[in-house]
Amino acid sequence: MLKTSPERHILRYVLPIFFAILLVITAIFGLGFYWLYQTEIFVETCTDNTTNAIMFSPQQPHWQQLLIVMGSVFTVCLIAIWLSVLSFVKQHRYKARLELLSHYDHLTELPNRTLFFDRLERLHMHVKRYQRRYGLIVVALDGIKNINDRLGHHVGNELLLRVARMLTNSLRQSDTVARLSNYEFAVLLTEIRDPPAALWLGKKVAAALKAPIRLSTGEVELDVSVGVAVFPEHSQDAEEIFRLAYQAMLQVKRLDGESCLGASPQISSLMKEQ
Repeated sequence: MLKTSPERHILRYVLPIFFAILLVITAIFGLGFYWLYQTEIFVETCTDNTTNAIMFSPQQPHWQQLLIVMGSVFTVCLIAIWLSVLSFVKQHRYKARLELLSHYDHLTELPNRTLFFDRLERLHMHVKRYQRRYGLIVVALDGIKNINDRLGHHVGNELLLRVARMLTNSLRQSDTVARLSNYEFAVLLTEIRDPPAALWLGKKVAAALKAPIRLSTGEVELDVSVGVAVFPEHSQDAEEIFRLAYQAMLQVKRLDGESCLGASPQISSLMKEQ
């Protein structure tokens, strides 16, 4: 449901790769030192009038110079690898932040309207291909504006976070809970048995949200309106499925004593007349 932390990906993939590269480089330099020790390579520089030549001689060992040079190369390689890792981490966090801002709600960290419709289209194509069902629940919180005016926006934000957590915890990991607008949420049920089962889940969500919710300032109660639609019984089109569920939610607002309705031709006719 919620976005995976980028640091988790870094710890899982980047750092093991870094230490693997470090181990390989260490092994290469270790083998190089061992080879130099076994072959007893020493360097002597001879100069004549025209050219500079490098010859091998066992008479003037330059082990200290070789160790310094190879150690310097080893250190430079480590620094370069570490800087590359830091650059990757910074770039990864920046991209993750951009994605969070563009596809997730800043308060609840739930998918926003854009990401929700993208997932709806993807799910619709998948379910249609394999001839299955999916359900859509639209939830409107009718009492939050009054709570904001009466208790303050910080209490309203706490309540929104609480509602988001309740919706997320009450559903399966494969389902999507999204925040469509200030006071509207949507639940995308990736697989559902039939329309009555989806309607039962909608009523369950409505009952849970209408129960007193405990906040830091005390208990508050919400009025909620819930609309439900199911593919393919209510429509063959993804946008139409959403429109029908939204219309059912709006119809609940106009009725007393109802908290959840499923999509139906009668509701569509009423909405067109109004």
